[in-house]
Amino acid sequence: AVEDIGIVFSGLRPGEKLYEELLAASDTTLPTANPRLSLARLDDATTTRGMDEWLVHARALPMADRTVIMHLQRLVAEYHPEPLA
Repeated sequence: AVEDIGIVFSGLRPGEKLYEELLAASDTTLPTANPRLSLARLDDATTTRGMDEWLVHARALPMADRTVIMHLQRLVAEYHPEPLA
């Protein structure tokens, strides 16, 4: 029975989040005919262009994890990785 299953709350594991950000600070929403719904207008053109350029050049280059993380932090403002060991 479901009551027989013990549940232990152990906290967050590395990389887990308490909530998911659906919109970035630079994104906006537009109203719709339904007042309880909004349309997201994402501001990702700069990120997409920068990511595309980086990926074209990075494909042929071996990179250390720290280098990849550094580039992702530069391209995606909302990316905040856990420190590497």
